[in-house]
Amino acid sequence: MSYFAWLEKAVAEAIAQKRIGSPVSLRAFFHLSADHGVLLPLLGEALGAAGVWFAAPAVRVYALGGARDGQVTALVEYAAGQTALVSVATLHDPAPLADLLLIGNHGTLRYQDQPDYRPADRANAKLLQAIEKSLAGQAPVEVAP
Repeated sequence: MSYFAWLEKAVAEAIAQKRIGSPVSLRAFFHLSADHGVLLPLLGEALGAAGVWFAAPAVRVYALGGARDGQVTALVEYAAGQTALVSVATLHDPAPLADLLLIGNHGTLRYQDQPDYRPADRANAKLLQAIEKSLAGQAPVEVAP
């Protein structure tokens, strides 16, 4: 099982247990690979997992940075009004790091890990296109339905 498939399932189980109520906001950052080429797919996987947790598709994205720069950050709005601020960056330290804070209407869920990440090609193509368009235009863009 890929790292994000596992993470998506673990967080979804915590949500199903009503530990935080309904998720409304996510702040996360991931330093999982030294390979600049996996930053956008990694970001896409993270934002796709957020859509599962929010039970809503992404509708608007504003991304800054770039794979060549070694860091990409996206602010994403989901259909039911939830937001996610997710940053991915190249790994400079020997240990990878995943850190997320999911805020619900009745609590929070904090998760930190040092995972062994391997790209799994699970990112939504339309979301990746919107991220790339936002990076190119340095402006928010709508995510195609």
